[in-house]
Amino acid sequence: MEQLRTNRTALIVDDDPMTLVLVSAVLRENSFNVVEGSNGIEAISKYLTTRPSLIVIDLNMPVMDGCSAANIIRNIQGGNECTIVLFTSELQKDIVRHYSCSSVNHVINKKNVDELRDFIAKC
Repeated sequence: MEQLRTNRTALIVDDDPMTLVLVSAVLRENSFNVVEGSNGIEAISKYLTTRPSLIVIDLNMPVMDGCSAANIIRNIQGGNECTIVLFTSELQKDIVRHYSCSSVNHVINKKNVDELRDFIAKC
């Protein structure tokens, strides 16, 4: 028997209000409770208080970028238990070249909302 995932909390972190609205809607369509943040420091703080099973985070944000926040979250006890998706307008090859993003599970371009929708539906 497949074990049901009991934690249906997702954290969306982006400095663009329209992206927050869009991704929050997709998450809610998939029965997630949604927590929002607008920079990497908020991502860490909200991770600590909510312990989401899924984080969708932007790369380029003020205060702290998404890769740095993901790296810190991964080093917190229990941080390896959540899925982290980098949702960005940057090209994947540029991310690999310029950032240390080994802490994310998946990278999705913001132009490909259908890919994000499909990924979330599988969580």
